[in-house]
Amino acid sequence: MARPTLLTDLVAQQIVSAVEKGATREGAAHSARVGESTLYEWQRRGLEGEEPYASFVDRLREAEGRLQVTLVTKLLSIAVDPAPEHIPSQVKAIEALLTRLGWGKEQTAARESAANNVARDASTDLQVVESVAAAIRSRMAKAA
Repeated sequence: MARPTLLTDLVAQQIVSAVEKGATREGAAHSARVGESTLYEWQRRGLEGEEPYASFVDRLREAEGRLQVTLVTKLLSIAVDPAPEHIPSQVKAIEALLTRLGWGKEQTAARESAANNVARDASTDLQVVESVAAAIRSRMAKAA
């Protein structure tokens, strides 16, 4: 007889909520009292399409996507209405989180593949973020 899964609705929600707030998947699992090896097993089974793990993996991806949107929105708001004393630390923190979430990797890969054909729309997001970051750095330099 198979052991019942520890992946309950409550545990899944705790992990997804922590990821959406900026925790790594591993850190989120620890906060829900789930070991890393268990999380990795759930992810493996989810990627193979087994339920309830597949739904859980989808929810994790959605949470990471919502976090990326939140971070990019914050970065853009700093560019529009900066508080000079907080800009350097905010921008560095946001860039670090976006990097950890793979923003640069995904967008750079998309930009490289677009270079082989005419459609460059996939790189637009990265170019916007890079432009905003450059504008923020310029404002920081002028304020200093």
